[in-house]
Amino acid sequence: MEKRRITTYIIIWFIIILIWFLFCYGKLEEAYYSYSSVGSLTVTKETEETQIQENTMEKAKADEIKTEETYKRENNTENTAKDNTENVTETESEETMTRNTMLPAKTDSNIRVLLLNDQGNVYHDEIILEHRKETLHITESSPYFQKTDKIRISKMSSFEEGIKVLSINKMYGNPVYEGVLEIQKEEEGLILVNELSLETYVKGVLPGEMSAGFPMEALKAQAVCARTYAMMKKAEPAYPNYNAIVDDSISSQVYMYQERSEKTDRAVEETKSELLYGSDRQLEECYYYSTSCGKSATCHVWDIDAISKKDKTGSEEVEKEFRAFISNTIDSHLEKNEPFYRWTYETKAASDDLYDKCMERNLCDKNYGKIKDIKIICRENGGAAECMEMVCEKGSFQILGEYNIRFVLSQGGNVILKNGKTYDTGELLPSSFLTISCKHNKKGYLTGYEIIGGGFGHGIGMSQNGAKYMAQAGNNYIEILQTYYKGSYVK
Repeated sequence: MEKRRITTYIIIWFIIILIWFLFCYGKLEEAYYSYSSVGSLTVTKETEETQIQENTMEKAKADEIKTEETYKRENNTENTAKDNTENVTETESEETMTRNTMLPAKTDSNIRVLLLNDQGNVYHDEIILEHRKETLHITESSPYFQKTDKIRISKMSSFEEGIKVLSINKMYGNPVYEGVLEIQKEEEGLILVNELSLETYVKGVLPGEMSAGFPMEALKAQAVCARTYAMMKKAEPAYPNYNAIVDDSISSQVYMYQERSEKTDRAVEETKSELLYGSDRQLEECYYYSTSCGKSATCHVWDIDAISKKDKTGSEEVEKEFRAFISNTIDSHLEKNEPFYRWTYETKAASDDLYDKCMERNLCDKNYGKIKDIKIICRENGGAAECMEMVCEKGSFQILGEYNIRFVLSQGGNVILKNGKTYDTGELLPSSFLTISCKHNKKGYLTGYEIIGGGFGHGIGMSQNGAKYMAQAGNNYIEILQTYYKGSYVK
C-alpha cells in the first residue's frame, strides 16, 4: 500500500514537472521568435505596441489638421502674395487640390522608406545584414517568420554605426542605414523598409541628388526641397500597403545612392526642420531637376487627363518660335555653359521601332500602318512638349505626357551635348523641350528623325545647376528657392 502511494506521488510530480517544462519551453520558443539578440543586433516581431505607435502618429496628423483649420480661422486675412503667372495655370487638378489641403506631420516624426533591390524591384530573395563584423542572413525560410510575417531589426546601441545591407549595392558600395530595418515576408519575396528620422533621411538623400562640390547655399536649397518633398508625400504615400512614404529610387528621391559627406550633412543641419510653403500657406510642390534650357514647366505637363482636353490643333508660328529659341544660346541664361543646356539627337528608327515603344506602354490601341510623320501638336506654356501626333497611312494617334514623349522618341544611341560630348539616351531623352525634323523615303514613309532639344529633366520647380550658379553669384538659399518657387517662403 505504501509503495503504491509513493509510486502515485512520483507519477504526479513527474506530470507536474512535465507540464511545467512544456510551459517553459513554449514561453522560450515564443520569446525566441518575438525577441532575439543576434550579436549586436536586436530582432523583434511586430507587436501591438508598434501598431499603437502607428495609430498615435495618425491621430497626431489629424490633430495637426485641426490645428491648421483653427489657424486659418484666427488668421482670416486676405492673401496678398502675387500670382505666379509663369508657373501656375488657371485651374488645379483635383489630386493637387487634395494634397495641398493636407497638413503634414511634424518634421521630428519618422519617415518610412521602401528599399528596392539592385534590379529596382520591391521584392528581395534574401537580405544580408552586417553590424560590427557580424552578419545576419534572412530568407523566407528563416525561423523568425514561423510566428510572424514581419520583423524589425535595430542596433543594440544608438551610438554605434548603422546597419550595413550586404545584399544591396549602391554607387559607393553597400549602404549603411540608420534607424530600424523592417522586413516583411510575402509570397513573392521579402519587403525591406527603413524607418528613421526625417532629418537623417534628408542627409541620405542630399549627396545623391546634388553634388557635394556645389556651393553650400545651393546644397541648403536642395536640403529644404528634399525635406519638403518628403513631407508632401506623407499626404499620399507611394506604398500604403507597407506604410512607406517613398522608395529609395529616382521615382521618389534617391536615398543612400551616394555616400554621405560632412558638407552635405552640414547643409541639412543648418536648415533643420525648415520647409518651403507656397503663397497659400500650404507645402510647396518641391519638384526639382538637373538643368534648365531657359524655360520651365508646371506639374500639368504630367496631367494626361488635362492634356487630352486641350486644343491640340497646333500652331506653325508657335513651333517656329520655339525652334528658334531652342536652336540658339541666350547669354542671359544661367546655365548657358552647361553641357545639357542644348543637345541634339538623330536616329534612323522606323515605324516598327516606334510601335514597339508605344505598345510597351499601351500608348496606342492598334497598328495604324507605316508612320509618315511625327508632330508636336501641343506644348505647355513654358514650351515643354505635351502631346505628339503620329501620322500614319491608316490614320493617326496621339502620345500624351512629357515622359511618354521622351520614352517613345528615345530609340537608343547617343545625344550630342553642347560641349561635343555624348550621352547614352537610355529609356528617356534628356527632356521634352525639343523639336523634331522627320526624314522620309521616296514613298513618304518615316525613315528617321533629328531632334534639337535643351535641358535635362522635367523642367518643373528648381533647376539644380541654376541653383549652383545663383549661389556662386552670392545668392543665399532662400533667395534661390524664392526664384524658382514664386511667392514661396521658408519656415
